[in-house]
Amino acid sequence: MAPARPHQTRLSFRLRQTAVVTLLVASSITAQLTLPLARDPIFEALPVTSVLDSVFSRWSISLPLTLSPNTLLTKPTRGSAYRRSRHHALRLASDGSDSLEERALLGSVIGLVGTTLGVVDKLVKNVVYDPLFGTNVIKATGERGDTEWYGSLSFGNPPQQIKLNFDTGSADLFLIDPKCQTCFLSNHTAYIPARSRTFSNTSTPWSTTFGDGSGASGYVATDSAWITVDPAGPNTSAQVEVPRLPFAMATTLSSSFGKSTPSGLVGLAQDRLSNIQGGSTVFSRLVASRQLDQNVLGIRLVKGARPSSMVQPISTGGGEYAFGGVLSQWIVGGQAGLTWIPVTSSNYWGIPMTGVQMGGVSIMDKKTPPRAILDTGTTLVVTSQALASAIHAKIPDAYQAKSSVWIVPCNLSSDRGSANYAPNVFFVLGGRRFGIPIQDLAWKSASPEATWCVSGIQSGMEDFTVLGSMFIKNHYLALRYNTDGSLSAGLGDRTDVPPII
Repeated sequence: MAPARPHQTRLSFRLRQTAVVTLLVASSITAQLTLPLARDPIFEALPVTSVLDSVFSRWSISLPLTLSPNTLLTKPTRGSAYRRSRHHALRLASDGSDSLEERALLGSVIGLVGTTLGVVDKLVKNVVYDPLFGTNVIKATGERGDTEWYGSLSFGNPPQQIKLNFDTGSADLFLIDPKCQTCFLSNHTAYIPARSRTFSNTSTPWSTTFGDGSGASGYVATDSAWITVDPAGPNTSAQVEVPRLPFAMATTLSSSFGKSTPSGLVGLAQDRLSNIQGGSTVFSRLVASRQLDQNVLGIRLVKGARPSSMVQPISTGGGEYAFGGVLSQWIVGGQAGLTWIPVTSSNYWGIPMTGVQMGGVSIMDKKTPPRAILDTGTTLVVTSQALASAIHAKIPDAYQAKSSVWIVPCNLSSDRGSANYAPNVFFVLGGRRFGIPIQDLAWKSASPEATWCVSGIQSGMEDFTVLGSMFIKNHYLALRYNTDGSLSAGLGDRTDVPPII
């Protein structure tokens, strides 16, 4: 018989799109710990080019042209094509040749070709070997992640509450130092070390570099992190503490950070991905300290509703992060309705992706690696050039602009009787199909009259497909640490999302 776990807890965060997240927690006495996720009104107001820049920079994807309203929709000229790839912009001549310098740069990053190009030194810092994937992979930069959902955690003694992004694609937790001169403290909240009696500065430097050459830096500290029970719940005094949690205190941040509402980030990827030596995530620490009823993190992202005549959502979404279990009422078939898939990455919540279908037809090419990661820190789906081309070939009038951004009509419909019909997109994961409604692919308007929209699926990742919140918000996601040391990801259909067929 397994020994009883002391102070077992189920933590659940209620999310509200771009949004407020709620944490529900079940303790030895069942408690509800709520980290409300609030909708970030700034996200919808951001120019589409700004959000795209965050998506591409997060994964070190460069573009052939600088994104602007003038370049976003420009179609490529005949006889010349543009391809986007990790780490560099690559322009193909009409004969398909590329420069020796570009080939050397790409080869050095993925470990195939040696080169002395100075820029490679900076790029290699963002690359990590993944033993299970069997290849080098790019490290997502959480500080340049974008998301429509955020929540709050508290730190220190006494606790200070901070609004944060929750990111399953990176593993660092960072807060803002009050002395930071580039952290936009007029609209962000710094963590004040002097107010906590348990704060400790390790004096270890911390830094990260983004794909566009900018970055963030600071130092590593430790302190308590707190998840507080929902004040409306039955156990109003209950709190869950993660003591001596290592995190980064940012003393410099890139200018793009100033456009967001959250004042930091909570990484939830595997510990190995952390830029902090010996770093561990809140989730893995809760598992290691045996504070959870189940070693599971349940995630439900609720998208904002919008009428058919509008592209942008007009009502707030919501959802929750549930530490310690899943919320069965949101899963078709309850907990038994989840399909559990072995994690096959040493860094990310990465799983096999054995197919992609549209209209009942397989469109998965032989070159795209059959693997994907589940990443709440990336707004869109980012995949290979070949797969993105195959997907958009099934969408009437879709095209790849000269900027290399994929563009679709804003009035897409899955109604076969509609003149704007296109089939939904399905990813085959764990032997099941999990879809994205074609209407969701008309992500943000790229033209004043809302005729053309930026697609929710973009290209630029040749090592794996990033299934961001464009995918996750249509399903229930659960992440699990197994007793044998392995990891699994669970996916299920949602009771609050119309069936995707």
